[in-house]
Amino acid sequence: MSTLQGYTQAFAGGVSEGWTTPYPHAVGTRARDSAGNEYVFCEFEGPLAPESIVSISSAYVAQALTTTSRGMVGTTPDYAKLGQDANTPTMHASYQWTSAMAGWIQIYGRAVVGIGGADSSPSDAA
Repeated sequence: MSTLQGYTQAFAGGVSEGWTTPYPHAVGTRARDSAGNEYVFCEFEGPLAPESIVSISSAYVAQALTTTSRGMVGTTPDYAKLGQDANTPTMHASYQWTSAMAGWIQIYGRAVVGIGGADSSPSDAA
């Protein structure tokens, strides 16, 4: 008979952390912050920046959302949750998670996200 484990009370790092193997948590682990936002620990496929919208596969692999994505949707932490703002010059370089990493993806709660790019409007990207 399987043994049930209690709810994990402590989590490594914060939402801005990215880890390489060995990961501090099992992929698929869920956690809540003090504001009630919910996160799931995912592996990353491709580079992800703050405020990116991602799709999450059944194996808990997060990748940038595309027009053909299927599955759960979440977001990488926004600048405020990273303790920064979008005007910090090094933000995009210093908070770029790569495909060799894993980290927390927000799946519930209040979040700021960005869609579109320099050459498109948000409605085009949506």
